[in-house]
Amino acid sequence: MESHDTVKTTLGELIAALTEETAEVIRDEGEANKIVAFIVTYLLNTSAPASRKWQYWQ
Repeated sequence: MESHDTVKTTLGELIAALTEETAEVIRDEGEANKIVAFIVTYLLNTSAPASRKWQYWQ
């Protein structure tokens, strides 16, 4: 995806995608949900610009 492309999605779709991907790695549903909650909380509470967030995870 190029830097000028924008993906339009809902928070629910993001959570569903994160849950699906996390469940493939973490078999315990409760633990997978905790990890998803942590990811979503981090994304919503980080004030860094999107480009800096991307560099942080690489």
